[in-house]
Amino acid sequence: AQSFVGPTGTTITLHDSGHMLGSAQVVVEQEDGYRAGYSGDFAWPISDVIQVDELVVDSTYGSPESVRLYSQQQAEEAFLERVLTNVRVGPVYVRAYRGTLQRALAALTEAGCRFPILLSGPQLKEAAVYRRLGFAIGELIAADSDEGRAAKDAGRYVMVEGRGDRQPMNRADGYNIKLSAFYANPKEPVTHFSERDCEVALSNHADFVGTLDYVAATGAKVVRTDNVRGPHGLVLAFELSRRLGVTAIE
Repeated sequence: AQSFVGPTGTTITLHDSGHMLGSAQVVVEQEDGYRAGYSGDFAWPISDVIQVDELVVDSTYGSPESVRLYSQQQAEEAFLERVLTNVRVGPVYVRAYRGTLQRALAALTEAGCRFPILLSGPQLKEAAVYRRLGFAIGELIAADSDEGRAAKDAGRYVMVEGRGDRQPMNRADGYNIKLSAFYANPKEPVTHFSERDCEVALSNHADFVGTLDYVAATGAKVVRTDNVRGPHGLVLAFELSRRLGVTAIE
């Protein structure tokens, strides 16, 4: 955790939230000792849970319907199985958002992927930052380099793409995987669209049960649900009041 003292005597402390590089829980402690916190996006479980009197909590998965009946380890294994099986016969295209993309690269490294992994220039720069700050990401190849073009000619490679890359999805010449934090099927980590297209719910964000557990672990007695990114703020406030007995406000 890192702390800063503000000009009014308040102390601001940042705690890792386990979500992605740079994500943080925030605690503002007033001079009288009252502590207010903001969760941001957070994984669950995490070891460094903030301890606060009042909490603003992200409600992206604030609905009781947003419950995953599988572990993130199972989701990661499903992703790796589809990559490593299909790349033996042709290219595999993976599209993901920042954070999930780098997690996928680290997973491929840990799994010992022996096939070329291609990225655009911007994605290579971001991967270098993650690697420098401790992520175990192995060799990557610029898609537009001579080595990248040779890999494409050979026909067996993994192309990992993120925000800003202009390549089309659902390419007919390979197997397409979309990594998404939003899960269409709560019972299975993989949603199949066709024989060559699927979505894997690989997420570093707590689901509804994890959100309840996180709020309970903070010790907050007053909770405000952040409804900026979804429609679940009101229902989460209701469920927090009903299940945890806290004062919850949308």
